[in-house]
Amino acid sequence: MQKNYFRPAGTGCSVMLMFVIYLVKGTWGVCPGNPNRSVRYVVIPEADYDRNYSSIATDGKQPLGFHKAIWHYNQDDTPCINITGVSTRRLEIMFETFPSSRLCVKVQNSQQECSDPGTGRHYVCKQSPADTVYLEFTCDSQCSENDVQFWYRIVPGVKADEDPEDHWCYDRNMDEYPENLKPFPSGIPYNPPDTTPGGADSRSASHIFLVIMIFSVRFL
Repeated sequence: MQKNYFRPAGTGCSVMLMFVIYLVKGTWGVCPGNPNRSVRYVVIPEADYDRNYSSIATDGKQPLGFHKAIWHYNQDDTPCINITGVSTRRLEIMFETFPSSRLCVKVQNSQQECSDPGTGRHYVCKQSPADTVYLEFTCDSQCSENDVQFWYRIVPGVKADEDPEDHWCYDRNMDEYPENLKPFPSGIPYNPPDTTPGGADSRSASHIFLVIMIFSVRFL
């Protein structure tokens, strides 16, 4: 007896559609979980940077154009950021943890990159993989079992036709972090070297030169 296998109409198309959606989602590289949880990144023009020191515990401050966030230990909702309009541009990505600790960032589908736990800082300047890019801040088994507060900043470079020699990344300041704005501790005296003619440093140099001359003449 011949068996009749019932196959609902459109099943093949549905499977194919799901497969295409899976591929497209992988290409877009949205953060895991609910894609609607990502935060739209707002770029602050460099001319408007606040160059005054601010503690990460202070609300409403964005020193050097940095935003702040927190990675919660042992929770699935990792910080997820998206930035749009960056096709054919380089992206400068920086973050700094406080206190210094290990933290990682994953850009789209690339391998995650992590900060040095000694400094808590990470810098990368790379080609944007799409017009809308997703960044996920996460961690791995080498991280401490604590929540991590951090500053982060994303700066889109100029368009490719404005930088034909691809020098934009090389001209960036890789050491511009919020903690660098912290003022020198008060109460610690700072005595700049006396470089005036006849000053203390000048006299010391003269004495050293005189001693060298005496020993040179003595052993001739």
